[in-house]
Amino acid sequence: MSYLLFMDESGHDHKNMNYEVRGGVSIATVNVFNLLKDIQCSEEKIFGCKLSEFKTEIKGSKLLGKERFKWATQGPTLSDEERQKGCRRFLTAHLEHRSPAKQDFTAFGQASLKMADAIISLLVKYKAKIFACLIEKGIKKPEDFEFEDYLRKDHVSLMEIFASFLEKQREDGLLIMDQCEKEYDKKFKRQLTNYFSKTISGQKHANWIVPEPLFIESDINYLIQVADVCIYIINTGYRKSHGMTAAARKEIQDRYENKIQKLQYTYNKVINGKKVRIESIKLHKKPYQTKKKR
Repeated sequence: MSYLLFMDESGHDHKNMNYEVRGGVSIATVNVFNLLKDIQCSEEKIFGCKLSEFKTEIKGSKLLGKERFKWATQGPTLSDEERQKGCRRFLTAHLEHRSPAKQDFTAFGQASLKMADAIISLLVKYKAKIFACLIEKGIKKPEDFEFEDYLRKDHVSLMEIFASFLEKQREDGLLIMDQCEKEYDKKFKRQLTNYFSKTISGQKHANWIVPEPLFIESDINYLIQVADVCIYIINTGYRKSHGMTAAARKEIQDRYENKIQKLQYTYNKVINGKKVRIESIKLHKKPYQTKKKR
């Protein structure tokens, strides 16, 4: 049995998010097919259709945008049949470039929140784990930074924690990443390759993590979309990692923060003679290293 880490990122455009987050959801290969079936079944039961039929997909910003919460609470809770019909009308109107009726907005808002709830519940059911590294928006690269072809400290930490998890399970792991701009992906792959081949810690962790990531487009992979939802929740509503002081969206924090915390992987590590609790969702204040420190 191996573990797949489906990865995405959030806040890298440095516009609307307080943090830059990279990470994802790790799932045992024996659970992947059943998880996929349950996600697809939930999607059709909640929306009354597959979102891909209407040229959209499951994304955190789409399921949990501020307007979705507003729409969901602007009317009474709809029955399954009413919600499904309303969602289909909403999505059809969107394709036809016309405004849906108020009840259709309500239906789609309620469906969006139910889908996010279902995703988190299914991750718990199938014993998934969330791994994510964060840095604050606006952190600038030092002028003397000379390690463009190597992973930043936060990304190194992410690999170390995932490798620790795999070592404990005595299983190997594979990185499956959301495909972005080709040059951006090539740069990150080069950084990963150098980490696994040219650093001591990377060579050690390559015993557990396959040092060749796979890139795949999110619109054809449900589990990349699931990772997107989790990373979005962490960026907007998760504040339990030490040092996270940015304001959170309360509606997301209240609904998901404790559930996300239970999905992270934790272990104890001895550092400088002291036992330290390591968590798989971690904020890094200083992700860059100068030449002297390196």
